[in-house]
Order: sequence, then C-alpha cells, then structure tokens
Amino acid sequence: MRALQQNPVGDPYAPPRRPGLDPRTGIHASVKRILMTSMATFVLATAVLVGVAPASHAAGCVTRQEFARVQAGMTMGKVARIFGTNGIFNGADAGTTIRLYDTCTTGGSVYVAYTNGKVVYANAFF
Repeated sequence: MRALQQNPVGDPYAPPRRPGLDPRTGIHASVKRILMTSMATFVLATAVLVGVAPASHAAGCVTRQEFARVQAGMTMGKVARIFGTNGIFNGADAGTTIRLYDTCTTGGSVYVAYTNGKVVYANAFF
C-alpha cells in the first residue's frame, strides 16, 4: 500500500501542497502580486484625483469664496456648478424655491432662494 502524501501540518486528508500557492489563502503568488499591484495603483490614482479636485467640491460644501460669486439672476444650474453640489430642497412658497447648502465650516449653512429658477436672495452663516 502506498503512503499518503501529507501536507506541512500533517493532515493526511488535506490535498497535497502545490508549489507557489499560499497555504492560508490558496491563491497563487503571481495572482496575489497582480492583485496587490492593482490595489496599490487604484489607491494612488484615487489619491491623485482627489488631490486635483478642490476640497470644497470633493466634500460637497460651500466656501466663502464660492458664496461670494453668487449673484441675483443666476440660474440654479450655475449656482450648482459654482458650489459643486445641488444642495437640498428646503421648501417652496408662492413660486419661490429655497435650497440649503452645507458650508465647509462646521455648523454653517447657505440658503439660496430661487424664483422661476433664478436667484432672488442668498444668505450664509459661516
């Protein structure tokens, strides 16, 4: 009778160990290397992209400088492009829509009122 080939821990029922496989995961070393390289590339690419975008746009918040650019008569779309966010619908009354935007400072808010889709009033608390 032929003796069973044992794995490194001595379990006679475990399959024999194949060269190049990680015994804990069962993944071949070259596949593991490709996965790790891909993950590292993804992390670096994400860091570069986030680093290129202004912090206020990445966070979806409004800075004082962005708020200062808003003028009466601007469209809702133009304000959204300046702020980098559409804000949150806060209510409507007699044809006027109010949208709320978060500021990049803690606890601040920006309120913008639109009539017929154009800015009629804007106020901020930074």
